[in-house]
Amino acid sequence: GIGLFYYGVSEPIYYYRGYNKMQKVPWSNDDGRAQQAIFITLFHWGLHGWVPYVLFAINIGVVCHRGGYPVAPRYTLLPLLGEKVTNGFLGDLVDAVSIATTTYGVCTSLGMGVYGLCEGLIRVNWVDADYCASINNQCWIVVVITAMATASVLTGLNRGILELAKFGMFLATFFLLVVMFSDNTWYLLNVTVQSIGH
Repeated sequence: GIGLFYYGVSEPIYYYRGYNKMQKVPWSNDDGRAQQAIFITLFHWGLHGWVPYVLFAINIGVVCHRGGYPVAPRYTLLPLLGEKVTNGFLGDLVDAVSIATTTYGVCTSLGMGVYGLCEGLIRVNWVDADYCASINNQCWIVVVITAMATASVLTGLNRGILELAKFGMFLATFFLLVVMFSDNTWYLLNVTVQSIGH
């Protein structure tokens, strides 16, 4: 979510302004640069960016739910490696590596989110730049976000996480509609279809 909300918005502007020189064709007009910026952003954040998550989810769904196994990464390798992955060192290693990489990914995303949140708070004049320059204040932001996530997890899957997910989707839809109706709606819908087709 952090990457999608922050970099999904900033990347097209970055490419459009030509800070990176990543254009496939050297466009000389404004429309071409805008089209190329959206194209590269959809390439980064589009369907294939989500394929690793979907493949793992499909593997969990097929092997664990159909086979009646617990939902753990070790059981996704059961068709390939057999029973030795369920009760041995190899299964423990697969689970440990999965937990470690997920933790590192979440922590990296959270750290990037703190920078994005600080920039947003500065831009709306809620805090000054000195507040966000302090490592202690950034750590407190991480503590508050972690406490909110922990409270959500402790309230259970059907209550806390569900309500937080609904709120997140409501917020995302609200921002999408605000952006869509704050400008030329027909143009934005047209460029979306054109960019996906491109």
